[in-house]
Amino acid sequence: MTSQADKNRRTSYTIAQARKKVEESVGGDRIEIFVEEGGDPFYIPHPYFYDKATKKALKAAAEESEKSDEDDDSAQSRILLGEQYDRYVAAGGTDEGINFVMIAVGQDLKDSQGN
Repeated sequence: MTSQADKNRRTSYTIAQARKKVEESVGGDRIEIFVEEGGDPFYIPHPYFYDKATKKALKAAAEESEKSDEDDDSAQSRILLGEQYDRYVAAGGTDEGINFVMIAVGQDLKDSQGN
């Protein structure tokens, strides 16, 4: 006998359907950041939606950071914010702020998965 849970469970998706479902579950394919309440929004891609170039750049930055004695906290921020980076810094944004956002996103993802 098939349970209601089994009837509600999907076992096939198109890629577009799966992407839409994930976007809905995490709030979209990008994260909106404000340096301060009422300030201008800045956008970074959600980690689930990094494109190949972003993944490659982040990996290279992490490897470079491991090789050097100095941490370049700006590398991740520059990669994720792209052309918005200078405007973000001018508005008072910090590289540490981007790190906090990424930590918060990771915690939200764990919470949504029941961990």
